[in-house]
Amino acid sequence: MSKSMGNFLDPIDVVRTLGGDGARYVMLREVAFDRDTDVSWDSFVRRYNADLANDFGNLLNRTISMANRYFDGERPAVGPPAGLAAAWVETLASYRERLEGCLLHDALASLWEFVGAANRLVDAEQPWTLAKAMKAGDAAAGTQLRAVLGDLVEACRLISLAAAPFMPQAAPRALAQLGYEYTYAADGVPAALAQGGPTILEDLRWGARAGEAGRLGAAEPLFPRLETEATTAAAG
Repeated sequence: MSKSMGNFLDPIDVVRTLGGDGARYVMLREVAFDRDTDVSWDSFVRRYNADLANDFGNLLNRTISMANRYFDGERPAVGPPAGLAAAWVETLASYRERLEGCLLHDALASLWEFVGAANRLVDAEQPWTLAKAMKAGDAAAGTQLRAVLGDLVEACRLISLAAAPFMPQAAPRALAQLGYEYTYAADGVPAALAQGGPTILEDLRWGARAGEAGRLGAAEPLFPRLETEATTAAAG
């Protein structure tokens, strides 16, 4: 970018188009902290649509929608540690190491690899097929459906919580849709210290809230997909 040439991105336009959390995410995901990086308006929009609108936004939306539809809004409990749980242990270790090393773009990359794993679980297990079999009287399919959706709800909880330092507005909204209250201050300690609640780091353990029954909220898009024409006009 050059001040004399005027080929810079207006941060106000970026926030106006992507939202505050979307702007934080794409900036910190696209721009490396340890080297120079090529950036463009198109790369920001592609990253927003691919990672936020499609990958995480769609995962959260269809997880909540399916659980609401198949279990009447009851939040399915997380099952015993299995595939996604093991993947999360590896993800959290990598995420923490990179975050503590100020490699914020790599930390987000680690977290979004787990988003991809959760989406692949949906494709592999096909909850809609299990639901059809459950409705036809297949008890085993019903048990499997509850386990799959329980793991997906837990995955969404952990992703939302881990992403909170980057997306402080979207994280509480995502957790509310999952039936959880966001009770953390900006530094990760309990908002009400007198209550002795857990820190964000403590709650990033798989199954940390497993003993809590709850109900899901309505599925609402966190990151509406951006149309190319509208974003081009905004950039101009």
